[in-house]
Amino acid sequence: MRILTWNINGIRTVPQYYPWNTLKDHDEILNHLQADIICFQEMKTSRAGLTKSIALPPSFDGFFSFPVRKSGYSGVATYTRSTLLVPHKAEEGLCGTIQPKPPLSPSERVSRPSAYPDAVLSAEDADTLDFKDLDSEGRVIVVDLGLFVLINVYCPNDGNGTEERDKYKMKFHKILSARVQGLVEVEGREVIVVGDLNACAAVEDHCEGPLYARRGQAEGKKGDEGFWEKDSRKWLKNWLIQEDEHGNVTGGGCMVDIVRRHWPGRAGMYTCWNTKISARDSNYGTRIDYILITRGLLPWVKAADIQPDIKGSDHCPVFMDLHDEITTESGGVLKLVDLLRVPKHEKASQPNLVPLNLPLPSPPRLAARLWDEYSGKQKMLDTFFRKKSGTGDPSPTPSQAPEPPSSQSQSQPQSSSQVLPSPLPTPSPPTQAVQPPLPSQPTSMPTGNNPFPKSLAETLSQAFTASATPIDVSRSPPPTPGVKRKLTATPSAQASSSAKKLKAQTLASKIQDKDEGKKKKVNGQMKLSTFFAKPPKPKLGSSSKEDTIASTSSKAKGKAKAKDAGGQGKDVGSKDKEKGKSKASSSKPPTTAQPSTQSSRASSPVDLTLLSDDDDDIRECHPPSTQPSESCGGDMDVDVDLDASEGESDYGFALRLAHEDDEGSVDPPSSSLPSSTKTPSSSQNGSGNGGKDPVIAWTTLMAPIQPPDCLVHGEPAKEFTVMKPGPNKGKTFFICSRPVGPGYDAGRSFRLREEVDHQWKCNFFKWSSEVRKEMNAKTKQSG
Repeated sequence: MRILTWNINGIRTVPQYYPWNTLKDHDEILNHLQADIICFQEMKTSRAGLTKSIALPPSFDGFFSFPVRKSGYSGVATYTRSTLLVPHKAEEGLCGTIQPKPPLSPSERVSRPSAYPDAVLSAEDADTLDFKDLDSEGRVIVVDLGLFVLINVYCPNDGNGTEERDKYKMKFHKILSARVQGLVEVEGREVIVVGDLNACAAVEDHCEGPLYARRGQAEGKKGDEGFWEKDSRKWLKNWLIQEDEHGNVTGGGCMVDIVRRHWPGRAGMYTCWNTKISARDSNYGTRIDYILITRGLLPWVKAADIQPDIKGSDHCPVFMDLHDEITTESGGVLKLVDLLRVPKHEKASQPNLVPLNLPLPSPPRLAARLWDEYSGKQKMLDTFFRKKSGTGDPSPTPSQAPEPPSSQSQSQPQSSSQVLPSPLPTPSPPTQAVQPPLPSQPTSMPTGNNPFPKSLAETLSQAFTASATPIDVSRSPPPTPGVKRKLTATPSAQASSSAKKLKAQTLASKIQDKDEGKKKKVNGQMKLSTFFAKPPKPKLGSSSKEDTIASTSSKAKGKAKAKDAGGQGKDVGSKDKEKGKSKASSSKPPTTAQPSTQSSRASSPVDLTLLSDDDDDIRECHPPSTQPSESCGGDMDVDVDLDASEGESDYGFALRLAHEDDEGSVDPPSSSLPSSTKTPSSSQNGSGNGGKDPVIAWTTLMAPIQPPDCLVHGEPAKEFTVMKPGPNKGKTFFICSRPVGPGYDAGRSFRLREEVDHQWKCNFFKWSSEVRKEMNAKTKQSG
């Protein structure tokens, strides 16, 4: 039989790793661990958040303890294989203060009152402890398995290092050792303690252990005293039985570290690593997960080890294998299964009197299968949303069938609560009362450049009309008993069908209007310039008033009016109008008066403007003549106007790139750009943007950040992302890519300079934004 303990760091974390993500449910995960008793720590869930597959795996019985106040924090679970053994008793906590409803009876408790910490500890120590508070964080599950009592524990960690938390941790250690003491000394039981104790039992159990010892020696301390400065390490050391090389007991403890006993000289036997610094790759960790047993169980132990190759948490599993049977000094054979299936005998000195082949008892009341939500006493919330299997709508009887509506009832809607009488008994073929389409219903759709097929609107309209057509149930046959029939249309359904029909007609009209108003169809992929260009202006030489008014903005139109009144514009209207007013226009002096509406419509401004992000900022460009520029090929719809200040911004840079991408090798007209943004001809430098190819310019702008070199090793750094909530969440940074190891540079506040080993990770750090700025500065200098 195998007993396994594992701090899983969240029950939802394990299925995210291989091979657990290939298994279909939690029962397969438990079976894959190949253990008969499985103890988890740091479940990080609550009873309400526990799924049924986790609470009730088919192959195991589950026992859970959750924190009383904090949800999703701490929590432990013990699974026992139901086909092999069933615990006789189970309870939460160490002090017996956490009780289910109704509370456990004395016969259901694991121990008698004199074996609990409040009775074992002295009155002075007991008065300083809040037993209920120490049991409220869901850290312990105790089960009685007959041969021994199993304690699954998750001790408090150092947390934020405050004095208050350190005191809480030491108080918890005190009641844990007192609970074991009561079981061993008061009741004479064998005990197994498994779990995360958050303390190291020896110098070799910590990756920095030798450094702590040397630091203490530098301060004048002897031996390893520098390592035992923490109270939690001292407590664990004193709790364990210390043996010399010959196996003689030298300490005063009562528990045996069974893994270290099987591997006394093994170095680097760590069970926990800091995943934030990828410490597992270089095995830079600590051993804080243990299996501790009393000396009476040593003959049963077959093997014990850690499993660092199993991933899924920042801890690894620790296991212990027990013999199936042992031979006593008197020659008797004891089978493990038989000893686990019966409660502890009052005469522990007569183990051979254990009866064989006893049936498995029922689990204790703390088992998850006996919870109200799983035992049938209380309904789960999801049961109210499940579909009932094997049930259907009852067939309507003739007395329940609806009454055929009269002609008057068809024209006036009735109340939905009104009960209709039975239909006429005379059967006849069913007919439908088809309503004629409304006059506004479209009968055809134009084709043109419409992306939808011509018959789409007709199909939609006919489909809605057909589905919404009321059925004349006055002539329908009576229902057959035992056969389902569809519900007939009611006056309220007729009203909703009219709304659906109008909706279909409206949709068809919108499609038709869209087709008629669409003048240009865009095929293929859109160009980059379309995201930056303004709506196209009227082509030069156009005499259409409507095109001029529709293609110019109101502010551009106002400036055009002012320029026309000041003699800066030119009338490009009809020839007759030009001949009649040419003489007056040439002799008219400039004035600041506003022109009339008629004259403003007759004049067609030739200035092409580009609006910036601010609508009030309008820049104009004046071509030398009313004819299109030859460099534009006679068809220039949009001119780009860039301000000098815009050229330094990302927006101006994008506009230039968009313009160059649109024009290709053709240069924009020299008069359309101000002198501050004019570029050499493409025939001279190959492209715009100051001689740089647009592809190269965009590649430079969107280029990924090149990792900088760390200062110590000169090797490319590694990029990480901040995931902790706060102002820096989502930001990226670079640190040294080398793995951590004993003596790595963890910073001057933590590591002395003479202790730094430069073969490991250095203290290099730089934000990615700083690296990007340095890249841009180098690009400008090289350009």
